[in-house]
Amino acid sequence: RLTYLEQFTVEQLFFIALAKDACAEFRLEHLKTKIDHAFVPPRSRVNLALGNLPPFAATFQCSPGSKLNPRERCRIW
Repeated sequence: RLTYLEQFTVEQLFFIALAKDACAEFRLEHLKTKIDHAFVPPRSRVNLALGNLPPFAATFQCSPGSKLNPRERCRIW
């Protein structure tokens, strides 16, 4: 029987650790006060960043056109 972590590849564990480190829970009232000050909620911070990385989509086999594998990505470099 596999342990929980053994079901993931090394690449998947990398992205899971990255997302887990960046995620946090906030009450809605707290988020409303932060948004006025250029605060990006953790879920958006993780999903938007990882959704722009083709290696993430390949690692998790995200469907083309899905939120985490959009057809158009933001390219900086």
